[in-house]
Amino acid sequence: VSPLMVPVTVRIRNASFAGPVTFYFVADSTTDLSWLGCERSETISLPPQASHSTTLHAYFKAAGVFNLNRIRLFVVGMPPSAGSVPACETAPLAFAFPVERLIHVCQPDLKLLD
Repeated sequence: VSPLMVPVTVRIRNASFAGPVTFYFVADSTTDLSWLGCERSETISLPPQASHSTTLHAYFKAAGVFNLNRIRLFVVGMPPSAGSVPACETAPLAFAFPVERLIHVCQPDLKLLD
């Protein structure tokens, strides 16, 4: 693992008791942060109270402080309920999470690697 690469676990849970939720997520790269591997998940269906976890790898081009909150969730199917907007593949409900997940990445001391 590169000193500037960090594993990040994405864990999503269906907290509903009403029925399954179907979704996918997207990991957005920036000029300073690239996601290695899968940037868009497969479509996942979670039964009530179930969870799904996957590990992505964040690669940083330089040392610094970065916000890892670059994950967007797109719900494409959910149980019908009064007043809810139906979701589908062509019109998913998009969610971004309004919190920062900061990480401080340090440049490795190359003297220690000799």
